Amino acid sequence: MITSKRKMMGSLLAHLVLLLPIATKALQTSSLRRSFPTSLQAVSQRRTFIFDGGELESFLLHGNTGESTGSTAATKVGSLTLVTGSTQEDPSQRIVAVQTNNNDNDANYETVSMGDVDVYAHTIATIPQKVSEADALSTAAAALVGIHCAIPKVGGVGGSDNSNDVFYTGKAVVVGGNDYACFVADGLATLGIEVSLVSTGSPRAKNDGVYVMKPSDLNDDYEEVGFSTAVGEFDSLIDTISNERKGMLITEDNPYGGSTVLKLLQSKHQCNKYISTLTQSQQIVKNEGVLWGPGKANDHVKKMESISLARCASLVPSLGFGSATLQTLLDSNVLFSIK
Repeated sequence: MITSKRKMMGSLLAHLVLLLPIATKALQTSSLRRSFPTSLQAVSQRRTFIFDGGELESFLLHGNTGESTGSTAATKVGSLTLVTGSTQEDPSQRIVAVQTNNNDNDANYETVSMGDVDVYAHTIATIPQKVSEADALSTAAAALVGIHCAIPKVGGVGGSDNSNDVFYTGKAVVVGGNDYACFVADGLATLGIEVSLVSTGSPRAKNDGVYVMKPSDLNDDYEEVGFSTAVGEFDSLIDTISNERKGMLITEDNPYGGSTVLKLLQSKHQCNKYISTLTQSQQIVKNEGVLWGPGKANDHVKKMESISLARCASLVPSLGFGSATLQTLLDSNVLFSIK
């Protein structure tokens, strides 16, 4: 017999999947983030991606060290510039990488010259011949938060501190059934993570290692069991359809921001990473509904297009992003294309 506490947990977590029965289609067609091209002759392509909403909050909390980095209240918009081209050391190979910024923290990372610009060495991935540069750029941007920041556990091979010698382990739950949720689930599974994909629909994950399940199901005793109870303990939850931290002040002293769901995830399931990939435009659609939401979301996108990059926080992925995360995805043809 399921206890009342377990039923409450299943009910609280199930709302993560069931909140959007009307707006699901609108959220699926909303862009993940806003990007725009910038002219630069030294490389083949250059695109700046804008991050906001729950997606930015998740990066600020888990993007650098894998641990909470404190308050996210002061930062509303972040940016990341990705470039493709070749290095001076090897002009024959195509690469994708994150361009350096003028932040003083640049000194903490090794850089590589691509002629007129420098890139962070730990973000470099070689683009396979079968992959277009456009797909390499969009995949890198899409993988930053939903996959790289969500990786449960990172270990060094033989205790190595080299970012090229890492392996990923752990167990993750991805909530949502759209193309991006499937990309995240496929990507994490490709990296060696045990993945459950929770959706009210019938998502088509390409990786056979992804276990697709409903928000709730019947157990052997014909009792309704929420997905969290069925999965048991897991390390990360990637929420592609809502943001439990919305409007909350996250600090080192208050890492859950008062959220009952986040507290229960940690206490009942040992889940220490809650990653929301919901952008501000998607949040607007969710709040305003399918009738008024898309128009207001488009207004927000136009505002983001006009914002000065000087007002954005420069985002730098943590070690292992290029060599261990992005390279594996590109080599395995796990791609996210912006159509």
